[in-house]
Amino acid sequence: INDTSQWSYSVFVNATKNRFTFTSKDGLKPRTLYTVYVQAFNKFKKGEKGQSSVISAYCPPRINVEESTKQTELYSYVGNPTAVIIKCVWWGYPNLTLSIRKNDIDLPSGDVEVQEPTGKDMFGNLTATVITDGDEDFGTYTCHASNYIGSANYSVDINKPVPPTTPRNITFNLTCDHLTVAWMPPEFDGGLPLARYSVEINDTSQWSYSVFVNATKNRFTFTS
Repeated sequence: INDTSQWSYSVFVNATKNRFTFTSKDGLKPRTLYTVYVQAFNKFKKGEKGQSSVISAYCPPRINVEESTKQTELYSYVGNPTAVIIKCVWWGYPNLTLSIRKNDIDLPSGDVEVQEPTGKDMFGNLTATVITDGDEDFGTYTCHASNYIGSANYSVDINKPVPPTTPRNITFNLTCDHLTVAWMPPEFDGGLPLARYSVEINDTSQWSYSVFVNATKNRFTFTS
């Protein structure tokens, strides 16, 4: 198969088969004129090429997960000065119409940047900027893409953070004059980066001692 830009792709197919499917992974683009050749071989010689010209099919919208916001669960907090960015990249042809909604209401145009595909381009981009000023800014945001072939949605949730889970694999090394405690980070940080650990020691006489440890550390040593 080849197109007018000198791109080409070829494949050998077993003689027991009578069809082969090229896909976008092979480099196909929507609405591009291709010439397809099929040629038969026997043990000694190859036959003449048969050819036909085709135009690649129109395509309904599909989300490009690799280029979009991969995490469908995002976290922020009320008053966070850093915006939450939601990016949806769509693939499809003919031209896509893109939008993003929360509670079935379109986001204000000032918070959304849309780059809809034009001409033969098959990719459309939508980027939404969300500032979590209040409780109403949390919830499910749904990116929507449509053309006359079909439509599709891609949802991302913005949640409030929760407490982290318990640190894992807590171990200790005890000598006569010191005790070293070590641990692994929790399975889930609660939705925001860890800030610090609290390490506490106490005995049966109700004596206790605690210290805060930077989140980049995973051990602390108590001494006499």
